[in-house]
Amino acid sequence: MAVVVSLGMGALLGLAPMPPLRAGAAPALRVWTEPGALHLEVALDSAALDDALPLRWPLADGRALPFAAWLVAVPDAQTLPAVTVQALDAATVSDLPLPAAAQDALAPALPDAWPLRVEPVGVMRGVALARVQFLPARPTAAGWEVVRALRATVRWPAPTGPRPGAATHDDDPLLRVVRGQVVNPQEVAPPPAVKARAERQSAGGVIAWIDVATPGLVAITPAALAAAGAAVGSPHGLRLRRGGEEVLMLWEGDGDDVFEAGERLLFYADPRFSRYADHDAWALEDVGAPVARLSTRDAAPGALSAGSLHATLTFEHNALYTPDCGCRPPAHRDGDRWAWANLQAGQSWTHAFTLPLAAPQPVTLTVWLIGYTDPPQAPDHRAQVWLNGALLGEVTWDGRQAITAALGGIAGAHNALSVTLPGLSGVAVEGSWVDAFAATFVSDGQSVAGLPLGGDDAQRAYTLGASPAYLLDVTTPTQPVRLANAAPVAGGVRFADPPAGLPRRYVWAAQPVAPLRVRPPAALNPAQGALHIVAPSAWLPELGRLVARRQAQGLSVVTQTLEAIYDHYGEGRPDPAAIRAYLAARYQADAVRPAYVLLVGDGTLDPKRYRPTTPPSALPPWLAEVDPFLGETAADNRFVTVDGDDALPDIALGRWPVNTLTETRQLVSKTLAYEDALLTPADRRVVIAADDADLAGDFPAKANALAAHVAAPYVAVTATLTGSVSFTATRAALLSQWNLARLLLYSGHASPRQWAAERLFHRDDVATLPRRAALPVVVGLTCYTARFHELQDALDETLLRADGRGAVATWGATGLTLSAGHDVLGQNLTDAWLAGSRLGDATLAGKLALAGGGLYLDLLDTYTLLGDPALAPGLRWA
Repeated sequence: MAVVVSLGMGALLGLAPMPPLRAGAAPALRVWTEPGALHLEVALDSAALDDALPLRWPLADGRALPFAAWLVAVPDAQTLPAVTVQALDAATVSDLPLPAAAQDALAPALPDAWPLRVEPVGVMRGVALARVQFLPARPTAAGWEVVRALRATVRWPAPTGPRPGAATHDDDPLLRVVRGQVVNPQEVAPPPAVKARAERQSAGGVIAWIDVATPGLVAITPAALAAAGAAVGSPHGLRLRRGGEEVLMLWEGDGDDVFEAGERLLFYADPRFSRYADHDAWALEDVGAPVARLSTRDAAPGALSAGSLHATLTFEHNALYTPDCGCRPPAHRDGDRWAWANLQAGQSWTHAFTLPLAAPQPVTLTVWLIGYTDPPQAPDHRAQVWLNGALLGEVTWDGRQAITAALGGIAGAHNALSVTLPGLSGVAVEGSWVDAFAATFVSDGQSVAGLPLGGDDAQRAYTLGASPAYLLDVTTPTQPVRLANAAPVAGGVRFADPPAGLPRRYVWAAQPVAPLRVRPPAALNPAQGALHIVAPSAWLPELGRLVARRQAQGLSVVTQTLEAIYDHYGEGRPDPAAIRAYLAARYQADAVRPAYVLLVGDGTLDPKRYRPTTPPSALPPWLAEVDPFLGETAADNRFVTVDGDDALPDIALGRWPVNTLTETRQLVSKTLAYEDALLTPADRRVVIAADDADLAGDFPAKANALAAHVAAPYVAVTATLTGSVSFTATRAALLSQWNLARLLLYSGHASPRQWAAERLFHRDDVATLPRRAALPVVVGLTCYTARFHELQDALDETLLRADGRGAVATWGATGLTLSAGHDVLGQNLTDAWLAGSRLGDATLAGKLALAGGGLYLDLLDTYTLLGDPALAPGLRWA
């Protein structure tokens, strides 16, 4: 079987026998495949490249080189196809008539391999993919070397027999998407059936989760466990774990097998930092056999020389979300993206702070700074650090960097730290953030209970200004050691280091504290299904009608609580990585692989609510450094990149960014109404709105190109800003057609809350739209409008959440994107959606087509479906 794909205008070369190559023939590009091979024949006129090749490679001179590319399914990700050029006729010309690139286009370097380049793309749904690019010209010292005629073959190991499941091509809807985008669909087959279920369920033996927010000695009591519903056998069989590591506990009670009132288990808690949670979680397990407990060592001081204990206090205020600068800032010292203060050249920042010091003494100040500007001069940043009016020193660096400066000074109880940017000669633009600072000082520990105290590098004896009930060595926090035989002294005790493993860290406590909460583990639904719906447990009852509809359509459905995913795959605390781990486990282990995932819940860039006006994050976004201009943005695509080390989605994912039960109920109703609509001829419209043309793109022309993808029984209707049509008329046309559209697309510029600088459509306009049951799918071929993670509502989420108005689903970008990439996404989504695919299938078709070209790949991550990926087109014709 051969598959033939023809591109370009003019006479195509015959099928067989192959005619001889003729330089100067009418532009033609012909590709065909057979098992294990792709064959390519080209005849080009250098003056007509723009007409012959469909894609555009932006160049540094502001022009674009037309090229072509194809996706190939290959046997495995490690096997790269080989290129054989049978014949090549090339000529050198001084220049080429090339089209202009969009003004804002990036200009990646042209590949070294020429005229054909083959590179791996990744793995999607178990299918390894490679990209074949044909570039018709390359720059030389004399101008351009241009292909006039080419015959070549790209080969990979052909299948030697039918792959398991090869006859069941239609069992997996997402494999149909892959087949629709590769040139050799006959070589795409399901992977072998799952033979064994091997998954990670970290909460399997957990009887309770212990949540702790602040460091210190924590007590677990029988009353707290009983309140959480934990059934305890012998207390001596209770084991504590954080992540994959056991945490030793101290037993205070008798030797019988009953956990009685007055008895308790103690452990040292040092909560790990998280961007998504303000606490850490420890898993309590009943293993049914005696568990080792915390050990004790002799800390008698003897005749050891006196040493000094050092305490460190950290001062931090998270006020600024640094990616808001739009400048790709670096991550901070702890991986977070929040800073305290913004400084520019010539400005100073001062913060007053107190230390538990009776008299002035030497301190070490550690200051964390972040440079966010990068002018051409080097170095381009300088900061001075002052303490109580005295200059401690300055630090100089270049570019966008996170900087740590450790400086010595004299501090007392009341202090003022200042950071100044004095400026650098020749540097006109300079900006830095103050992230945080810490003060390290000698302390007897009296006023810093619970705070770790650092010892010296040599074995010493230390005086503690308290006589605590508990004195622990917490150098290894999960395996603390209780110190015995500390010698009483006036006002406290004296204790010693061990002879090795120095320096050590110590903590003392008068009494342990209660944990933040003790809670039962959430139960994981073990069912398998094609559609997984993930939501907070309180919202699941509102999803019953949607579940029933999907089951009636033949989809097996799994409803999973967010709490269960966190407990079983996230070490007991909120983290988007837990959702990905859950989906990866289901994808790898289940006989019925997930094909669709609906996340139910809004999430923000401020999940810990540093800003007082931030709403709760019901389901946090996946925040990642994926935008080539902004840096970090929401990248929910990463939840479903579970097969291969690439950005290709292996499951179709959508999100309902809801915050209440009412919003959830409304979206269920919107979704069912779309599928139930009886489509009269007036309802079969695809509305395409467009901005006016500028150097970033000819958006009316893009709208017309999209309209060419609309076939009967649908009708394309355009509303574009052009010189011949007034803004008022275009806006009126858009609003009048809105509720008649099944699919509505916009191409042009946008902010997070509106289309076009002229305000063609704004989120405030949603409330003015007439109410209707069946609302369109809205696609933003633009920037920003899907930024659901911002603290203000974006246009797309406003469209989605409006009751009886707006949209049933939206597909748009969470970042700053380029219009050339939008074209591929929009055209392929339109083709697939109007052909009857589910909405998630259509979005994957767009992304896979984009991956085939090899440019604008950030859109794989930033384009986000706000809607049900299993939404059916609802083809009921009146």
